[in-house]
Amino acid sequence: MFKYLVKVMVFAAVPGVFAMDSLAVSAGSTVDALLVNAVTVERDEPVAVVFDPQRLNDETLPDYCLLTAQVVLDGEAVRITAQNLLCITEAQQVLEGTIEGEAFAANQAPVPFTCTLSRADACQSAVLAEELILQFRVQNDARLQPQR
Repeated sequence: MFKYLVKVMVFAAVPGVFAMDSLAVSAGSTVDALLVNAVTVERDEPVAVVFDPQRLNDETLPDYCLLTAQVVLDGEAVRITAQNLLCITEAQQVLEGTIEGEAFAANQAPVPFTCTLSRADACQSAVLAEELILQFRVQNDARLQPQR
């Protein structure tokens, strides 16, 4: 996470070019995102995680964005649900909004994880690898608004 904070601080020192009023994210859009740090999740105990979103549909997002999500180990699967998207534009403007969406691996495959503790053939603790790339399918129309 520290390396991303450094990127944001360096970026803030560069003069901006254009201001962006908002950023629209439509239902059905896909966001490709990279997990920032490895995370351990226990069965039925949600964990907050941070992703570095790379693309929105086929368009590049501003260089400095963070996507927060909630991870739940549920049965023999890991569910990841998007919650918030925050971006800093070239004009040093912070845009933020709530988005909802489930994460999948490539080709809509389940999220890959490593079970680290199993009881009665049920996974009790799992690890998601750092730099895991997932795709979120956005379920709501959302608009990232300027923050003051």
